[in-house]
Amino acid sequence: MVVQISLGLDVFARGKEMNKIVLSAITLGVVASASAQSIFGGSNVIMNAGLDEGSPSAGGGVIAVPGWTGDAGVGTYGVANWWEIPSGSWATGTQFFHGGSNGSTQITQVKVLDAADLATVDAGNAAYNLSGWFGGWQTQNDTAALTMRMLDGGAAELGTVRIGDVTSTDRASVSGMLQRSASGTLLAGTRSLEFVLVATRAGGTSNDGVADTLSFTAEAVPEPATMLIVASAAALSARKRRQK
Repeated sequence: MVVQISLGLDVFARGKEMNKIVLSAITLGVVASASAQSIFGGSNVIMNAGLDEGSPSAGGGVIAVPGWTGDAGVGTYGVANWWEIPSGSWATGTQFFHGGSNGSTQITQVKVLDAADLATVDAGNAAYNLSGWFGGWQTQNDTAALTMRMLDGGAAELGTVRIGDVTSTDRASVSGMLQRSASGTLLAGTRSLEFVLVATRAGGTSNDGVADTLSFTAEAVPEPATMLIVASAAALSARKRRQK
């Protein structure tokens, strides 16, 4: 973000006043630049990925979830709780996502790509991994899923990736969650990522689709030509070592 200030000639005459304005503009620019965050580096970009921020919802209700748009059920682990989902390897904390009493419950969040990442994305060199834990309750076949939508600069959809949809058969009718993941490269032209977390009720009065520990990470991978140079250099180095 670049901050531009247009000033009349009379303002330039105020030396000390102008200095203060310029310094303020520079400070704003630094803050704006510092707030931009690359998707690369291996850090999870999904906010409140374990739904542990904020308070749990009561009973089968849904509430606003920090970091997400929309309302969802937020349960706490333990058989003494209304939702009766045990804590396991899927738990990053004490809370998890569920569908409440709705037929379908959905929350979303959007990650706008940093301008510095766009060239790598458009070259097809942005490798990603999307993962999460999904499940349900006993023999109920309610499910949860996470969809990542790749959007262009006009918010038009370029492509989607969906993980989850763990059934009661997958879980052997045991309450809990299983990990699901997908890897690939972001499509050229992607300018933002929308994450859509949804629970779908298959029967009964409660929506038992649950999820936790969501993750999206990305890495900038070398172009084929760069990889060839690296491989050639490694081979040359190996030959030199053998000749010694």
